[in-house]
Amino acid sequence: MFFAFAIIIFCIFSDQISKYLARKYLKNKKSRKINKNIKLTYVENSGGANGVFSGNYLVLYIVTFISLFICLLLFEHYDIQNNTLYSVSLCVFVGGILGNFIDRLLFSFVTDFISIRMFNKYLPVFNFADVYILLGMLITFVTYLFI
Repeated sequence: MFFAFAIIIFCIFSDQISKYLARKYLKNKKSRKINKNIKLTYVENSGGANGVFSGNYLVLYIVTFISLFICLLLFEHYDIQNNTLYSVSLCVFVGGILGNFIDRLLFSFVTDFISIRMFNKYLPVFNFADVYILLGMLITFVTYLFI
């Protein structure tokens, strides 16, 4: 159980530190190009992924609580001791959910700042919590289906 909490705390901490640095060094500034495919761009996102439900905090809070509830059910009904990959992926997913939830509670928006170019177009701006959510969800889904 300690291992699970450590992963969740690491995800939240790394996400919140990166967002703090983005607010401190990128807010009200032009984008900073890291290389030809990555740039740092400060965005205050009042919605979910890609701005969906923008400004509709009740829906976003409900989706957050439902997601956390489903994760708790998955933790409870699966043999976590015998499947490390599954448990780590659930913890990463929960850490990402809580990282963005903390921003919504504190600021009424989520700080996004990473922009990646693929196929000559920039993807929507995102943050570490979004990466944790995506990776956690994908790995959880794959391990749930095939392991």
